[in-house]
Amino acid sequence: MSDAADPRTRGSHYTRFVTNLTISVSDDVLRRVRVEAAVQGMSVSRFVGRVLEDKFLADDAYERAMTDFLAGEPYLAPPPRADGRAWPTRDEMHRRGASL
Repeated sequence: MSDAADPRTRGSHYTRFVTNLTISVSDDVLRRVRVEAAVQGMSVSRFVGRVLEDKFLADDAYERAMTDFLAGEPYLAPPPRADGRAWPTRDEMHRRGASL
């Protein structure tokens, strides 16, 4: 996505306040980050910021999806039995002599 089409930026500057961050990485990681930032046409600083934003957006989306999933009904309901009887409960399954 180009910076012009990205809602997080307008032109060559961020639309909100940003804070500088100093990080330590190996020479190999720095070399790869520089190459990838150049390929995407952005500074190393903007590239690293974008990677972190994307990661947190994905984490937030996962958390929302998991919360929605866990708030719902059980995902897999047992299929109906051919004879029309109800499936035994967990307690019934573990009683001796239970008729299934």
